[in-house]
Amino acid sequence: MTPPLLHLQKLTKHFGGVLAVEALDLAVAEGQIAALIGPNGAGKTTVFNLITRVLPADEGSVHFRGRDLSHLPRHRIVRVGVGRTFQNIRLFATMTVLEHVLVGQNVRLHPGWKRFIPVEYGEAKRRRAEAEELLNFLHLWERRHLPADTLPYGEQRRVEIARALATRPALLLLDEPAAGMNPSESRALVKLLQTIRDRQVTILLIEHDMQVVMDVCDQVTVLNFGEKIAEGTPSEVRQDPRALEAYLGHDA
Repeated sequence: MTPPLLHLQKLTKHFGGVLAVEALDLAVAEGQIAALIGPNGAGKTTVFNLITRVLPADEGSVHFRGRDLSHLPRHRIVRVGVGRTFQNIRLFATMTVLEHVLVGQNVRLHPGWKRFIPVEYGEAKRRRAEAEELLNFLHLWERRHLPADTLPYGEQRRVEIARALATRPALLLLDEPAAGMNPSESRALVKLLQTIRDRQVTILLIEHDMQVVMDVCDQVTVLNFGEKIAEGTPSEVRQDPRALEAYLGHDA
């Protein structure tokens, strides 16, 4: 049996007396689009922060490609193949769209003194071509010289995704990518996620737009007060009584 790309075992996090994530077991197979859903405050973003070491876990483990990430610094987690976006857009105010992609590419460079060596012409040309391809893929090439924070909200979301993809992740964590989008933009997002998966990138997303979740996901995990209460295909979760009560609503 092929081991999962991402495997969380008994992952636990307390904030004082509050149990934010309780002994969470979660496996995401390579090639999947999986979702983590639940009410506000259910612990979803905390799970992302534990995976990427923004926060240390109190108990449990995070394994990626069989490797324990528990003691790696954040930049090393990016280098081994985990990219992410954030619930609240985090763009650099003075940087252009293209510069955001170049920042993502730079994460892959070696640390220390090597980063001060000028990039060889051939390497710079290759990186420029890669950035052009990525921005064209996300329909941002015509915006490449604009300050990223001046773009419409939906395009800023795509800049965040472009920056994350520039790190060449095998696993992409997306925190509410459809937030603030209208129905047309959400439908376009579904197609984008499918196309990203076609580029051999596995996706784990947090999302409140249930139409996006139902349309694109292979697996859905439901959290409530930090506890996993349901898991399965979108159709299975949609019929689970505990998920209906906690999140989807009895009439969903």
